[in-house]
Amino acid sequence: MRDLKHPDIGQTMYRFAGGATATLETVWCMPEKTPFDIDERMSIIGTDGFIHIQDTFPNLGIAASEKFHSPDTTYWPEFDGARGGALKAEFEYFADCITKRKRPTIGTPEDATAALAATIAAEESARTGQVVKIG
Repeated sequence: MRDLKHPDIGQTMYRFAGGATATLETVWCMPEKTPFDIDERMSIIGTDGFIHIQDTFPNLGIAASEKFHSPDTTYWPEFDGARGGALKAEFEYFADCITKRKRPTIGTPEDATAALAATIAAEESARTGQVVKIG
C-alpha cells in the first residue's frame, strides 16, 4: 500500500514528450456485491477518430431471482472444469519464453520497466502533490 492515503483508487494524468496526454483511472475497491469481477475499458481519442476497447463489462449478464451476475468469459473463465481465457494464454506464453529461453516480444522487460517507472512516479506525485517527470 506504500502508505498512500487512498491506495485503492487513483487518477493519473500523463503528458508525453510528443504532446499527447492520457488519463488513467484505477479503482480496486469494488463493493462485495458488485455483479462483475472486472470492469475494464480503454478509449484512445485522436484528432480524426477514436478506439474504444471494452471486454467484460458485462459481455454476459445473468439476471436471477436473487441477483444479477456476470461470469468471467474473457480473462480466467472455467469451461467444463478447465481454465481458459486471456490470462491462461499469457501464462502459457510466459512459460514458453522461459522454457525455450527466448526473449519475449510481447510485454518485454523494457515495457515492464517503463510501466513500473510510471507507476512509481504516479505514487510519488500522489504522495507529494507535485508533478513528477520521468526520463
